[in-house]
Amino acid sequence: MVLPSPKGPVVVPLEAQAIGSFGPSIIPFDEELLEILACPISGEPLKLDRERNLLVSETTGYAFPINKAGMPIFLKKWAIKL
Repeated sequence: MVLPSPKGPVVVPLEAQAIGSFGPSIIPFDEELLEILACPISGEPLKLDRERNLLVSETTGYAFPINKAGMPIFLKKWAIKL
């Protein structure tokens, strides 16, 4: 699946699509969680990309999709290389 975005299309792997529907959240991601969440690859802080509904690790160059339930998918094999 490819999600449109003003910054360019984002490809969501098929396996990640099975976990939940992607795109604009029905339940918004709780931004307070950014204080405690970290990249599962590097352990560094993440930034929220609201336009593409992703959590981005600037250290690794990977982004983690957030499903419509507002839950980020933190599995490297489903991460999106930016």
